[in-house]
Amino acid sequence: MIKITPEDLVRYLYNETSKQETAIKAALQTDMDLRETFEKLLSAQQSLNEINLSPEPQAVNKISKFALKNRNKFIPKENYNNSEFHSSHT
Repeated sequence: MIKITPEDLVRYLYNETSKQETAIKAALQTDMDLRETFEKLLSAQQSLNEINLSPEPQAVNKISKFALKNRNKFIPKENYNNSEFHSSHT
């Protein structure tokens, strides 16, 4: 019997196992400690999926102000309205 680690369980949770999938499924049926660890990982994954990540408006404003202030440093002025520049960099 192969040893299944928490890392193996995380890969299984995200469908990133192939060779070990059958062994992990079997172990989850018989090893209650492993099953408990898997259920905790599953719960954590579900909690992560519920988190709404978005930047604070202040952060967006700071980035926008910085971009406007420094746009000539990143895009040469002669290319700023150049249609070729926009089409190749979008």
